Amino acid sequence: MEKSKQFFLTLSLGICVLVTYYLLEQGQLIPFADVFGKKQRNIYHPSVDEATASESSHLRRKKVIFLVSSKRSGSSFVGEYFNRHSDIFYVFEPLQMLTFYVLEGKLNNSAFDDVAMDIIQGLVDCQFNHGYNSAKEWLRRASSVCAFNQEIGKSNLCPFKHSRVSQTEVEAMLTDTCETTTDIAFKLIRIRDIEFIKPLVLNQTIDAKVLYLVRDPRGTMNSRDRGGKNFDLIRRMKNASFEVEDLCDTMEKNLKHYWMDTPTWLKGRIKMIRYEDVSLNPIDLGKEIFQFIGRRFRSGSHKMVIFEHSKSDD
Repeated sequence: MEKSKQFFLTLSLGICVLVTYYLLEQGQLIPFADVFGKKQRNIYHPSVDEATASESSHLRRKKVIFLVSSKRSGSSFVGEYFNRHSDIFYVFEPLQMLTFYVLEGKLNNSAFDDVAMDIIQGLVDCQFNHGYNSAKEWLRRASSVCAFNQEIGKSNLCPFKHSRVSQTEVEAMLTDTCETTTDIAFKLIRIRDIEFIKPLVLNQTIDAKVLYLVRDPRGTMNSRDRGGKNFDLIRRMKNASFEVEDLCDTMEKNLKHYWMDTPTWLKGRIKMIRYEDVSLNPIDLGKEIFQFIGRRFRSGSHKMVIFEHSKSDD
């Protein structure tokens, strides 16, 4: 009897391993993310090949803007261009929670990119019930969300009113708010390699645009010295001792491989902007940015952005 139980236990474990291996091969499970008990969202909607990705915007249903930068490089300022646009739902640092989950031991760092992609894909579809970090916790711990999304800020979720409603209600309210807009923009300062968003650019159901924001590293480091610890660098490298090298290496790689020698899948979909140019001439740069993404620039609302951020360098 005991041998029979042991046999069936061994058989069950073997089947479990085989099924898990198969699902991993199919891209349906996220390694090390079982703490969340979720399958990875299918991020690969019907896609086009790299040669036609940059010319197939007529097939796409909405603009998705990725503002990619490094910490303390002016991304909060530039992000306000999108926050103040009535047709754009602006998502402020959607990956912030994941950094702290890794540091708190709730998520293996090896799974960071997979979980991050799953979250972003869900948000592209205005879905806030992805399960990796609750919408309520996102609002609570990333307190800037209420300040950096004017639509959420005007809702019954801010400031901190989300604590009075259920998780399901919070998710539904965020989804409803997101779906009232035609486009969506993300501020991403926790990815080092623009290659990360390639699956989204190749997704034929969206019209992806990438803004790569750079700043003189001396200005960035001066601002970081006054801005506290770089928790994402600690997540990736266990310490912040090589912050200057990390910043310069990231900028060099992205500029060389995606801007100076743009791959086929990014042609016509990436624009490099300098924080120094934005700060010196924000109206003209704003017009350039919106011409690039194919939306109308509304100078009136952006004059308010300039006034509110006149004393800020992030």
